[in-house]
Amino acid sequence: MDREFFFQTGLLMAMVWLGACVGSFLNVVIYRMPRGLSVNHPKRSFCPHCERQIPWWRNLPMISWLWLRGRCADCGAPIPFRYWLVEATTALLFLGVWLRFGWPESMVLFVLVAVLVAASFIDLDFFIIPHELNVTGAVAGLLGSALMPQLMGETVWWRGLMWSAIGGAAGLALLWSVVELGKLAFGRRKVTAQGNQPWKIHQPDDNEPPVFEWGEEQHSWWDLFARKTDRLVVKLTGGRLRLDGREVEATELVVYQDRIRWSHDPGGGAGEARLEDLLQLEGESDQVVIPREAMGLGDVFFLGMMGTILGWQAILFIVFAASIAGSALAVAPRLLGRQSWAARIPFGPYLAFGALVWVFTGPEVVDWYLTIGGWREVW
Repeated sequence: MDREFFFQTGLLMAMVWLGACVGSFLNVVIYRMPRGLSVNHPKRSFCPHCERQIPWWRNLPMISWLWLRGRCADCGAPIPFRYWLVEATTALLFLGVWLRFGWPESMVLFVLVAVLVAASFIDLDFFIIPHELNVTGAVAGLLGSALMPQLMGETVWWRGLMWSAIGGAAGLALLWSVVELGKLAFGRRKVTAQGNQPWKIHQPDDNEPPVFEWGEEQHSWWDLFARKTDRLVVKLTGGRLRLDGREVEATELVVYQDRIRWSHDPGGGAGEARLEDLLQLEGESDQVVIPREAMGLGDVFFLGMMGTILGWQAILFIVFAASIAGSALAVAPRLLGRQSWAARIPFGPYLAFGALVWVFTGPEVVDWYLTIGGWREVW
């Protein structure tokens, strides 16, 4: 019995350490991937301040951050607490998955946990979910369901693969419909200022897309023009538009993804120019109509990825749980007088939360609900 106890204890400690090591790698992914840096080169982690590579004995998951008291050993710059949090969170989630599912199902769910953690932290910082993460999770879900059809409640490989693909398609279809309906209902935001506000469209760097600035607002190009049909409308005060320092008579400017059009009312002329031919546009305006999306496409593929691993039954639960969590975190800051907190959280982390709730308690919650509601026979 003692031997069995020590074996099981050692196995659990190994799962914690495995999760912490994966979390250490996820910190590399979270920092490098959205910045376009390779996660493989340089192979060793480095301090973002002094850029010195960190030797392995100073990069022990969870331990080194505590040992160094959250500071770089070379330059003394602070190391954000988030690095330790990512490692500890991943370690605890790996342990929980192993305790609930064991071998071999945990191998696929470990991939899901890693993708959820990395995508959530990247989304919090950059409001994007890299496609590489979604593809990694989807491939793991499809292959895992073929090799372990029990993940989908099946015994034959091709049926496991089929239901995994159906789960992915269900996730894509559900959020895609939300995106399209949201675009129809909330696809344009009309903003009116108190008095004239200076605005300009300029390119900060040759390798960067243009930026639209209006008063204190600043919008990146691909946030505005996620679709070719999107358009930004600027009502021009003073009847003037400045194109590369040249003044043009105009009362309205319509900006598309790759070109602009302006017009002058009443009875004035109109003009058009390609954005690539212009260096800067500017003027004054008291009203703009800004295109927007109800949700990013990264969230759509994110939920689709979850469906390939968790199945179609999990999709509605995840969206419902994410919506409840989002609503709760939207109300709480208002009660505390901190409305800006909730506005900073994108939907990806809420979806990740819903997925984790499903992994650990979802089927039991659904079974309980169907039982007390009398829907068990119908379901």
